[in-house]
Amino acid sequence: MSSIKYIAERTGVSITTVSKALNNYPDVSEETKRKIREVAEECGYTPNMAARNLALGKSNIIGLVLSEIRETDSNGNIIFRILIGAKNYCAEKDFELLIISTDIKKQRSKTLVQLCKERQISGVIMYGLKPGDPYFEEITKAELPCIAVDIKLKGRHLATVTTDNVAAVKEVIRQLHDKGHRNIALINGLKEVDVSQYRELGYRTAMQELGIEVKDAYIKYADYYEELACEKTKELLNANPEITAIFCASDLMALGAMRAVQGMGKRVPEEVALVGFDGIQLSDYSNPRLTTVVQDFKGMGRAAAEKLIKMLSGENVNEVDYVPYHFRIRESI
Repeated sequence: MSSIKYIAERTGVSITTVSKALNNYPDVSEETKRKIREVAEECGYTPNMAARNLALGKSNIIGLVLSEIRETDSNGNIIFRILIGAKNYCAEKDFELLIISTDIKKQRSKTLVQLCKERQISGVIMYGLKPGDPYFEEITKAELPCIAVDIKLKGRHLATVTTDNVAAVKEVIRQLHDKGHRNIALINGLKEVDVSQYRELGYRTAMQELGIEVKDAYIKYADYYEELACEKTKELLNANPEITAIFCASDLMALGAMRAVQGMGKRVPEEVALVGFDGIQLSDYSNPRLTTVVQDFKGMGRAAAEKLIKMLSGENVNEVDYVPYHFRIRESI
């Protein structure tokens, strides 16, 4: 591989001039830049990005920080779709995307700022953080540019990309109401997580707007686990046999709920209607097929990367951007 020294010798200029030309410095003439670029292309020169970043005092590397990845996360393919969206946009803008998997133990052993300095990361996209996590507390105080997916954070260097969870859930509950359901239960995820709180807010708000009493006995938390949702569904229906519809805050939990309903000898949707949230591929193969809110996770990843790169370029960005969703009505209601 040719070096910057070789290009300098071929073009008869200094190594510094070659470096400046390749990085488009204004104090090098356009004619000199053209000659240097022609030689660089001819000899197949590829710049050392780390050295280039150090010379410029900045980095074209951003991090996708994934917190507490669970084995069951692969069932929904959500993280992969976020990754693809972010990676594609980074490639278009000549940025590198570095994936960082973390957990509470790792977060306590090394701060996010330290980690980013070690890896020359300019900014991060965060997914899976919860209030109380060390990085959650750090990111609200640090000067590190950050775009959070599905976590609403406020700060000079912080912004969010998410689905309008409240509006989406209100649409679900109104649809169930239009089909004659009044005893509608909720199986939610992790109680302390932002998306769970917004989805519960959507449920409670829609019920109140429709004049339906919100019963705490109709709300269960299954931590986004399919098996736990199956157990909670049995508890709900045994204690409250009048329930005719269940909204689950994820498709995986809805599939667990469907297994419980059918295992109890009840028919979906004739006796218990079911709705999920996410639009994962598995929802296409349930029997009956699951009605769900389809989130654009690839779009979220792309929007997060675009927002972060704009922020790193000094552009102003919105505090929150909502990625469009759509309500896919199928045979489970």
